[in-house]
Amino acid sequence: MRSSSRASATGTLFEGWCGDRGAARAHPGRSRRPPPIAAMQDRYEEMLQRIRTAVDAAIGPRAWHVHPGSAGYGSCGDRAFEPNVQGRDVTLPSWGFDEPITDADWPAVKRAVLDVLGEHGFRPGGMAVDTGGSHELNAYEPTYGGYFNLGNVTHTVMRVSTGCHPGEWRIYE
Repeated sequence: MRSSSRASATGTLFEGWCGDRGAARAHPGRSRRPPPIAAMQDRYEEMLQRIRTAVDAAIGPRAWHVHPGSAGYGSCGDRAFEPNVQGRDVTLPSWGFDEPITDADWPAVKRAVLDVLGEHGFRPGGMAVDTGGSHELNAYEPTYGGYFNLGNVTHTVMRVSTGCHPGEWRIYE
């Protein structure tokens, strides 16, 4: 019984965030077609750049670097947008720096990140950790199912996933 409850809670927590069936159920009456996946990749790349700039402005420059091989690609197979158009989702390459965000700096970082995310339609949600040198911020974009995560313990890493969109994705090296 307990594991059944846990599965139910997990399904509820992420329903509407995930780029696959959860997003389809969350917006069954949506009449507007989502933007193409490549356009969302461009939009979220720009958003990640703005977040890096905002964090640097809030707590000083960091040695940001992309994590090679961290991109992910998926299919939202049961969610056709029109005949012969496959739904796809992408997790963009993650970015980070090789040090944690201190407890003293975390409130400024969180505020800076949430400001940029808010401009892109994201809302905070999911598990949050704000203490003891361990920090995590999760946010979701309810219209198209995008998901953002920033976390750190010994290193700092952020990533974003697009949610389900039509078209062909751009592959990251």
